[in-house]
Amino acid sequence: MPSPIDRAGRRVLSFFVLVFATTWLFQLPAILARNGRLAGPTDRYVPLVVLGYFAPAIAALVLSARALGGDGVRALLRPFGLVRGLAGWYLLALGHPAAILIAGMTVARLLVGPTAGSAFYPPTVAQMAAMIVIPLTEQVPWRGFAYPPLERRFGPLAASLLVGVAWALFHVQKQSLLGGLRVDVALWTTLLMTAGTVVYTWFYRRTGSMLLVVVANAGIYLDNPVQALPASVIPLAVLALGYTVLALALVRARAPSIAWSAR
Repeated sequence: MPSPIDRAGRRVLSFFVLVFATTWLFQLPAILARNGRLAGPTDRYVPLVVLGYFAPAIAALVLSARALGGDGVRALLRPFGLVRGLAGWYLLALGHPAAILIAGMTVARLLVGPTAGSAFYPPTVAQMAAMIVIPLTEQVPWRGFAYPPLERRFGPLAASLLVGVAWALFHVQKQSLLGGLRVDVALWTTLLMTAGTVVYTWFYRRTGSMLLVVVANAGIYLDNPVQALPASVIPLAVLALGYTVLALALVRARAPSIAWSAR
């Protein structure tokens, strides 16, 4: 009889397969329409593309329900409703992305000059709406569903790297399928999301709060370097490098709150 760890591992593998396969399926009609191989304008199929953005959340809910029914779904969502830790942790989680970008861009402007870009990119109305919805719908599957069994099997650091790379590749794939992503942007995005996941693990293991990870993810929208694209990739690169330096510092410090080996 398979052990619980083996069953959890199979569910995570099924999750990855579903996420990447359904991204193709949801975007395929728009790709075919854009290339003239499917009737109608591309805009007709945009709702399917948008639905593909939620493929990880849908896959996590379906697999949780398949394993334990309603109890599985409730178990998946419950940790995200728990407020743990002092208010200062939530302020740090929300504000640290802007602090990293502002500090990094200050240095970049000293080295390169004003052409490096601005240090502050205030959110638009659309980004504020995204800030409320997207971090939760992304962290529920990646942090809530995929990360825990990987942490038990490989330890926090390896699990963070695996989840971070998969999370990044999901974003890179969904953008590149529609032809809207440059190679340099894809590389910096992958570095940012991978290093960011390591930092999120530090927040999580210091407080035990899944909700804090959602807040940390949401903080990027308060000063989002993506707004500088396509004119300049420097702000995105600066944020990615800043997160990388922070992640390496946490790993090197081997903080007592983080056991980087498997349990």
